[in-house]
Amino acid sequence: MNARLVAYVNGDYVTITLRPGQSIEHYSGGATDEGWAHNVIVWAFDGDYVTRTDAGRARDCDGIVSWSHESACPIGLLRAHRATGDNVGLWPPMPEWSNGDCSQRDYAAEAAGY
Repeated sequence: MNARLVAYVNGDYVTITLRPGQSIEHYSGGATDEGWAHNVIVWAFDGDYVTRTDAGRARDCDGIVSWSHESACPIGLLRAHRATGDNVGLWPPMPEWSNGDCSQRDYAAEAAGY
């Protein structure tokens, strides 16, 4: 059985279909008004769960920062998160993600001893 989910990518909703054992990646980034930023999102399906890993790195006037966030959703909850109230009809059913490991680093703060 394939996993089909909706994700918000580049300012719009897209449908992603993954076969068991498949993963896809989406890269974004480039120059910003203060430096640069790059981000990658990886969706992977193991047959039971879809995992989503969001990781990035950026540089601005304060230095370099990096981050990562992992989340997972069982195949049965890929359309569980629905718009409510005034938002009904504004976005399609989305996955009910469970938060996993998260990290962030501020290299300038670390060098300053924070």
